[in-house]
Amino acid sequence: MRTRLLGALGALVLLLTCAPDASAQGVKGKFPLSVRGGPSQQNTARVDTSTTPQRFELGCEVDQEGGTTVNGLRFTGNTATNNPTIATFGCPNGGDASPSLTLAPAGALTLLGNPSATPATETLSGQPGTGTNIAGGKLTLRGGNGTGTGGSGGFEIDVAYPGGSGAAADTFSAAFNAFATNNQAAGAAFANQFFLLTATVNQSGTAGYCFLCGSVTETATGSGAKNLIELQVGGSDKFVVDDTGQITTGFLGARTDIVQFYMAVTECTNDTLANLKPTRVAPNDWALARTAAGAETYQIACHLNAPTRTTAGKGWKLTAFSISQFIGTAALTSNTFNALSTVAYANNVANAVAAYGGSITITMPTATQANPYLTAGTVGTPAFMNTTSAAIDVDFTVVMQNTGVYRLYGISATWTQQD
Repeated sequence: MRTRLLGALGALVLLLTCAPDASAQGVKGKFPLSVRGGPSQQNTARVDTSTTPQRFELGCEVDQEGGTTVNGLRFTGNTATNNPTIATFGCPNGGDASPSLTLAPAGALTLLGNPSATPATETLSGQPGTGTNIAGGKLTLRGGNGTGTGGSGGFEIDVAYPGGSGAAADTFSAAFNAFATNNQAAGAAFANQFFLLTATVNQSGTAGYCFLCGSVTETATGSGAKNLIELQVGGSDKFVVDDTGQITTGFLGARTDIVQFYMAVTECTNDTLANLKPTRVAPNDWALARTAAGAETYQIACHLNAPTRTTAGKGWKLTAFSISQFIGTAALTSNTFNALSTVAYANNVANAVAAYGGSITITMPTATQANPYLTAGTVGTPAFMNTTSAAIDVDFTVVMQNTGVYRLYGISATWTQQD
C-alpha cells in the first residue's frame, strides 16, 4: 500500500513539473503549468523562485516541435516602499524582449476601472532615476504608424462628461493638467522647457498644415470670460485670447494707463477770445488768461481728440479727466461744469451733440489759491469712440469778479485703448 501511494505521488510530481511530450502538444492552446521548467519545455506560466523577490512569468513558450520562441510577460514583486513591475520577457534565455505592451485591436487599458464612490487618481509614470544627478526616464505616448500614404494615428485625451448628462453642476477645474517644477540653483542658467512641441515639415505643391490647432463649439455660453488661451504668471493674466479673437497682453489689448495733456492754447476756445486769450505766463508756461475789468462771463470748450475705430468695443474711451486752472486776486463768482459731450460731423447733416460717459462727477473750484488747481472728474460709463468724424468736448462756464485773475492751462485726459 505504501509503495503504491509513493508511486502515485511521484507520477503526480512528474506530471506537474515536466512538460508533455510532443504528441501531447497536438491540441494547441492547452497550456500546462510548470515551476522552474527547463529550456526544452513549453513554459506558459511559471514562478521563478531563484530571484528575490520572486517573479511570475506568463505566456513564455518554447515550442518543442520547432524551437519557436514566444515572448510573454514577467510580473516582479518589490519591497513595501517600491512598486511592482510588469515587463515583456523574451524566451528562452530570460532576456527582456521589447519594453512595450500591445493591446488587441480596439482594446482599452483601464486603470482601476471599476466604479467607486471615491474614485482614485490614476498615474502613469516614467522610470525614476537612482543615484546622484541621474535624469528620470521619459514617458512617451504615441499613436500608431501608418503605411504608404496612410497617416499616423493621433494621440487623444478624451475627458469624461462632468457630473453626468444634465447634471446641475457640470463643471470641472481643468480637463487636462500638466504640472512641472523647476528647482535650480541661484545664478544657474535657466534652460528648461516645461512644455515643448516640435514638428518637421517637408511639403510641396498646395500642401499646408496647422501646428497648434483648437476648435471650440459654443452650443451655449454663460456670462463669464470665454477665453481660448489664457497664460498667467502668479495668477495674473499675461496673454489672453478670447472667443472673439481679441488679444490682451502687456503690450496689446486693453491699455488703461494712457494719459494725454491737452494744452488750452491749442485745444480750448471761448466766446470772447479777445479777452481770455493765449498768454505767456513765464518761459514755456502758456495759458488762456484774463484779468477781469469787471464782472465777466466766459463759455469755454475744450476738444479731446483721439483716434476712433468703427469696430464696436475697440479703439479709445475716456475714463477720467482733470482741469488745470488758476484763480487769483478775487474768487470766481461761479464755475459751472456744463457737459461732457460727443460731437459728430457729417456731410449735409446737422452736427450731432450727445452726452458722453453717463454721470459726470466733478467739483469746480471758485476760491483763490497761490498755485493752479488740477480738478479731477470721473466718467460714470466710459464708451469706446466708434463713430467716425467725432470728438469729445468738455464744456464749462466761468464767471469772474472785477480784478480777478483766471488762467486755463488745459485738460489731462485718461484713456483706455483696446486693440
